[in-house]
Amino acid sequence: FGLRVDRDPFRDPRVRRAIALTLNRPDIIRRVILGAGTLGNDSPFWSKFPSTDRSIKQRKQNLALARALLQAAGQERPKFTITTWNGIDLPDYAQAIQAAGRQAGMDIDLEVQSNAEYYGGGADYYATTPWINRPATITEYGARGVPNTYLTAAYMSDGIWNAAHYKNAELDSAARSYLAAPDIQGQRNATKKLAGLLLRDTPVITSYFISFVTASSSRVQNY
Repeated sequence: FGLRVDRDPFRDPRVRRAIALTLNRPDIIRRVILGAGTLGNDSPFWSKFPSTDRSIKQRKQNLALARALLQAAGQERPKFTITTWNGIDLPDYAQAIQAAGRQAGMDIDLEVQSNAEYYGGGADYYATTPWINRPATITEYGARGVPNTYLTAAYMSDGIWNAAHYKNAELDSAARSYLAAPDIQGQRNATKKLAGLLLRDTPVITSYFISFVTASSSRVQNY
């Protein structure tokens, strides 16, 4: 769930954190994907990735803090539209966010497009396609064995999937340290730093990681 940090009402990170704090993630997993998933913590670092630092605290619903952050930001009743497409769990997830935000005084509209509309674009694709350019978008990402592609494409300043238009030199540096780390401990040191930055700035809200079923071979180990 990407929030464009260069567009109102998302320029202030307190507003973005407030949106994230309205979400009851265990309840969303239960109702939207019928329990077939694990908690997300607003970063690409799934809890079962070996590189994910185990000490990172899980963000939980806190409506009182959400309201306080909105008040501090001078946006007690922010209004915005979430754009997504009519597939898999996405419309139901958008409705869950809409309902959660209402509890903190947010006025959220939904724009549910077709797959062709959402992923379509003009000659300059990355400047025109809705999934990267609308102010708030929900996009599904395919399963991967490591978070590297998510990190480089969706979070780093020059990422081609950076729907939040988030640019942070400190995060870029930490991401490069993660990618260069020669061992798991080095990776975990970097993911702890990265997760802290993303919880603070919240350019992307990741409420859950959906369970993904695939075939494998017993001869392939440690994936």
